[in-house]
Amino acid sequence: MLENYTIEIASAIPPPIKLAMCDSINCPVCETNLSDELGIDLQTFVVDDNSVIYCENCGVNITFKIKTF
Repeated sequence: MLENYTIEIASAIPPPIKLAMCDSINCPVCETNLSDELGIDLQTFVVDDNSVIYCENCGVNITFKIKTF
């Protein structure tokens, strides 16, 4: 079973990155809407390198990696 998943975000802005442009954060494994499930307000939620969200539905840790260019 998959225990870790990394989401890479390409950005011209260095971390932390605000995810206000997203409608939701869904688990890439089971597609659970984590923003609703965990009560994440996407207007204020920020991620940086190695930010982690845990999906209780499938038990996967979702790690964010920011790739600046």
